[in-house]
Amino acid sequence: MGDRVWVRRDDSWRPGVILCSSRSAATLRYRPAETVGTAVDTVTSHSLRPRHDEDPYLDDVPPADPDRPPPVLATRQPATSTDLRA
Repeated sequence: MGDRVWVRRDDSWRPGVILCSSRSAATLRYRPAETVGTAVDTVTSHSLRPRHDEDPYLDDVPPADPDRPPPVLATRQPATSTDLRA
C-alpha cells in the first residue's frame, strides 16, 4: 500500500502511511508525537484523510533488506526437575 494519510489520534491529525487495509479499516505506521518515533495501529476509515505533503520520518524509510534473516525470538524452556533442585 504505502499511501500517505493523516490519522486522527488523541484529538489531533498525525502523519501516517498505510501498511495494509480492508474495506472497513487500515493498519498504518504513524508518528504519534512531534518526534522521530513511530507507532503502528489499526483504525477505521473515518479516522483517515489523504496526505499530500512529505514527512521525512515516514516517507523516506528504506525497505527492509530482503537478504537479512528474520529475528529469532527468545523462548523459555520449561523447568525440569533437575533445575528445581539447584
